[in-house]
Parts: sequence; structure tokens; C-alpha cells
Amino acid sequence: MPYLGFLFFLFWTILRPQDDRPNVAQLHYPMVLLLCVLLGTVPRMAKDQRFSIMLAVGRLYLILIYFLLMFASAVATGYTPHSGYRVSEFFVVVLTCIMLVYWGSSESRIWGVMAAFVVAGLQISRDALTRTSWLREQIGGQSFDRMNMNRLNGNFGSPNYVGLLMSVLILICLNFLYTRYSNWLKLAACGAIGMFFYVFIKANSRGASLGMAAALFAFLIFQKRKAVTVAMLAIAVIAILSFAPQAYFDRLKTIVSYEQDESATNRLELWQIGISLIRDHPLVGVGPDNFMDYAFDGPHDCYIQAAAEMGIPAAIVYCAILISGFIAGISALRLSRKLPDGDNLRALAVAALCLLAHITVQGFTTGFAHREFVYFIVACAQCTYLVARDRTKQMAPIGPNPATAFARTSHGSDNVLPPLSYGSS
Repeated sequence: MPYLGFLFFLFWTILRPQDDRPNVAQLHYPMVLLLCVLLGTVPRMAKDQRFSIMLAVGRLYLILIYFLLMFASAVATGYTPHSGYRVSEFFVVVLTCIMLVYWGSSESRIWGVMAAFVVAGLQISRDALTRTSWLREQIGGQSFDRMNMNRLNGNFGSPNYVGLLMSVLILICLNFLYTRYSNWLKLAACGAIGMFFYVFIKANSRGASLGMAAALFAFLIFQKRKAVTVAMLAIAVIAILSFAPQAYFDRLKTIVSYEQDESATNRLELWQIGISLIRDHPLVGVGPDNFMDYAFDGPHDCYIQAAAEMGIPAAIVYCAILISGFIAGISALRLSRKLPDGDNLRALAVAALCLLAHITVQGFTTGFAHREFVYFIVACAQCTYLVARDRTKQMAPIGPNPATAFARTSHGSDNVLPPLSYGSS
């Protein structure tokens, strides 16, 4: 069952266990699982008359262009081991996004993708509560302890990435409450929100907090039931004020006093290095993942990262990818409002828009321009639009020809898989 295998693959991609032996340093479980899922997916794609590979290419062409620019930059800068590893990693991301467009053929399947992220997040939260270490940070005369999971060698280890993941999962669960699924599942989502919120506070990430603020604003703007949403956000604010420790608010206040913050001053220095690299290498950059050959740390900014490592054209394409996700999400939201039973689809569209708002804002303080979750979110937004477009087309009269109507209703009755929605005409 390749769809379930695909969900399992996404689950392990978020967890990302890594084998650190020197001879297999670049071989991790998601790559192996990707090959297994492809063995089941590619033959289905070849036989499925309702799906064309050009459909996925048409929706994801900007991601493909970004990959080609990454490869060109890696070749032009000597194809270093770091660049080679990043190119191979991103090739896996491209294939995953194509499969996501194929398997995300209904709102229930896209929610299945979101559920895979949530289940992986629960596992990471469990590790955070039982096996975590703490990072002590001095800002001025204040000392802050932050949750740090780097020793677990996971995909989300540093405090900024832990905070990012937890806030993304909170947004998914919040939007799930607006669906028509079982109340028991919604109750479980509320429990998960509590755990994610606790880990989010302990990570104490200012970038993730700013991203969460932008996402909650989008959540309020795009939700149809404003009164319910305002009440829910009021409860969230009360919970934050009641249960968040004073250290969380104290660290947020240090944003305005960045001169005393070594982390902030280091970011400013890294951004200056990035801008100088952009000026010296405007077309192809210094090569993907080669930024640290010129600096003491990563760029801590998605937009500077894309431009410095791969050139200004790649940074423009990266911004265009995010914009395309917003366009797809807004279009899906508009189409879903025409459906009498479009609650699940509307919740998906709003979730995609909230997640995009989050990564767009936090991208100014965290360098994840090459990370898989950015493109998974964009691909989910594109899937949501395709499903909404197909659902609204199905509302139109089929036509006066009864033979055509019979053919459409009986098509695929002997298929093993449920019929895909794309290209139903």
C-alpha cells in the first residue's frame, strides 16, 4: 500500500534518524524508504490515466527550477562534498513533492499527510521531555536555559528548529478543530497542542515566536467563523500568560536590546558576511551548503542563504515558491467556500496559509532555505488547490449525454485504489 508507505516515509523524514558511521554517513532511513515507496508509486503513476506527470511538474515547476539552479551552482563552484550532499538531499525533496501531489488526491489524504507530521512531532516531544539537554545563554546580565536536542542527532535539534516544528504542529492541530472529523480526534488534537505548547515554550525561540504571531494573525484573517476564532485565540493568550514562565517573556524583550545579545550580534555579523558574498558572487553564489567555508556559522536567514550560496536568481525563485504557495492556498480557500461540505478543505487551505506565513517570517532569522519541510508545505498548498478545483468542477452538470454520464460514474469501479481526483474530465 504505497500511500501508507508514503506517510511512513514522511514520518521518518521528520524524525530523521541518522547513521553516523563514516562509511554510511550520508545513508539515512528516509532515502531507503523513498526507494521502497517509489517501487510502489511509479507503476501506479504509469497506469493511472487520470494523472499526468506534467500535472505535478506544472504545479511544482518553481521547485524544479530551484533544484536546477542548485545543481548549476554546485557544479560552477567545484561540486564540493557539502554541495554534493545538498544536491542529493534536495533531489529526494523534489521526488517527495511529486509523490505528494500524486497521493494527496483528496482532503482526507492531505490530512493524512498532516497527521504523519503530528505523530512524528509527538515522538520528538516525547524525546524532548525525557532525553533532552539544556543550553544556557547569557544576554546582558540575564541567563536563559533553552531546550536543546542536538545530541539526539535529529532533523529538529537546535532550539530554533524545535520551536519551529512545535509551532507548525500547533497550527495544524488548531485548524484540525475546524474540520468535520470525529470529536475524539479533535480531543486528541487538543491534548497534542498542550504538549507541543510546553516544548515550544521550553525551546524559547524568538524567531519561532515571531513566526507564530504572524501565523495566528493569518489564522484570524482567513477563518470564516471569526467569533469562534477570536474566542479560541483569547483562550490561547490567557494560557500563555498563565503558564509561560517569566524567562520566556524576558527573552522576547531582548529583541529590542540586541546590542547585549551575542546571538543577535553574531547574526548581524553573519548577515554582513552573506551580503558581501552576494556582492562578490551574484549569479551562482559560493555553492549550496558552502556558506560555512566563509563564516563561523550558518547564515541564519533563508533569503540571504539562497542568494549567497546559489546566487540572486535562486533567491528570487525561492521567494516565488513561497508566493506560489500563498496563491494556491488563497485560491483553494476561495473555491472551498463554494462547496456545501467544504469544511475539511477550508481548514486545509487555512492551515497551509498559516504555515506559509510562519516560515516566511521566521525565514528572516533562521536559515532553512534548503530544508524539506518548506517545500512539503508548498506542495500541500498545491494539492489543496487541485482538490478544491476538482471538487468545484464536479459540482457543474455533467451534460445531457447519458452514456458519458454513465462512463464517468462507473470509471475505475474495478480499481484497487480509490480514484484520484485530478484530471477527472
